[in-house]
Amino acid sequence: MNSISLVCTVHEEMGLANASELRAILDRIQAEVIFLEVPPEDFDDFYNHCRRENLESKVVRRYREGRQVGLVPVDLPKPSGECFADHEELRRRIGRVSPNTVG
Repeated sequence: MNSISLVCTVHEEMGLANASELRAILDRIQAEVIFLEVPPEDFDDFYNHCRRENLESKVVRRYREGRQVGLVPVDLPKPSGECFADHEELRRRIGRVSPNTVG
């Protein structure tokens, strides 16, 4: 019988959300396919060429050593640079008019 396990993570180590705990979870559930929160256009950088790294990519690459594990990127495409610039401009504008805003 097939089963699906949902494992929620953060992108960098924080307390018990760390590489060894995530690896222990994957070992325990014996994942055969892992759906990854990564935009399809960034997948190769994280998992094939290893140019970028976060908690999940580091652990998943180690977990795959000696195993056949399917990896499937499931995040939405990355927003345009303009989207990030607009967000930063909005943060600056709010910061200028709000005395209680930090940075």
